[in-house]
This record gives sequence, C-alpha cells and structure tokens, in this order.
Amino acid sequence: MNIEKIINDWDPYSVFPFAPKDEYKDEISKIKNYTKRNQSLDDLTKYLGQIFDVDIIFEEEKKEFSKIAKKILD
Repeated sequence: MNIEKIINDWDPYSVFPFAPKDEYKDEISKIKNYTKRNQSLDDLTKYLGQIFDVDIIFEEEKKEFSKIAKKILD
C-alpha cells in the first residue's frame, strides 16, 4: 500500500475533509525518505510520533503508531 494513502486514510490530525488533499505532503515525504534507509518497525513507530509531534507515552498511542508503521513497511 502506498504511504500517501496510508497517512491520508489515517488522518492523524483529523483535518479531512476540510483540508486540502496534500495536507500531509511534507510528513509523507519525510516518511518515504526515512523508510528508504530504515526498515525497523520500532524505529518507524518512534519516528511517526516525532513527525506528528506526539510523545509516545500512552500505550494506546504507541499501538496506533505501531499499526501505521506496520502498514507502511508491509
């Protein structure tokens, strides 16, 4: 599945349908570049938390980021 679709479907900031379709363009670009050099699920999970400005403290947040990271890496 493509990263753009995964992130847009996830909509971590709940901006759709009000935001433009390319709302997450910068974040998607960063994720694409990151996954070219790092395929670790744990690292990508943490990286998603950094990109979307969330401290992964709560187990539920960590599970959600991990689920998205797994989709990206599959």
